[in-house]
Amino acid sequence: MELAEAVRDETAMSMRLLLRLARGDNLAVSPLSLHAALALLGAGARGATLDQIVVFLGPAGGPAHAALASHVALRCLANSPGGDDSGGGPTVRFANGVWVDSALRLKATYARVVAEDYRAEAHPVSFRDMRKRGARSTRGSRLESATGGRINDFLPEGSVDSSTPVVLGNALYFKGSWQSKFDARLTRHDTFYLPNGGQVHAPFMSSGKRQYIACRL
Repeated sequence: MELAEAVRDETAMSMRLLLRLARGDNLAVSPLSLHAALALLGAGARGATLDQIVVFLGPAGGPAHAALASHVALRCLANSPGGDDSGGGPTVRFANGVWVDSALRLKATYARVVAEDYRAEAHPVSFRDMRKRGARSTRGSRLESATGGRINDFLPEGSVDSSTPVVLGNALYFKGSWQSKFDARLTRHDTFYLPNGGQVHAPFMSSGKRQYIACRL
């Protein structure tokens, strides 16, 4: 019951995010990743900060959302059924990380909670040294490993400095195989109509099979 309420809250939060972020451009967003990051933040927060996080996540409450994040990390995405990327898949990996500036004190109890309950790693770092060669990629090595090398520059140049207290990182990696793989020989070039009224010539996937399209307004 607790998890079901948290799932309903996350669904509602996802719709709020999409309505806020969608501006007509192509968009890929993972509400699950944002939920995980906020749960990690909540695990180390107290007082008004924790209250704000809980209000944003939804009325199920902090314990319910913490339980959902832990359930996803430990059970749903703990082990990928696909195993090796070279196979047919699907391969799913979910990695969390917390980096706390060394000027602050990283509590051992918090590091233990995020490791045991969220399969995350908490590390003290010096953000003053982040501009040094190799420092940024070293801090993101766990996320790079989890994504098969797809994310190799987790913290872009200039994203952190001496005023940065904490960085929360999440990587969601998926690799699967097509149920019906497209035959490139069936590519057909035709006109693609742009939202602004213009048009371009573009390659299309084509098929003689019946296609079903649904639209919900």
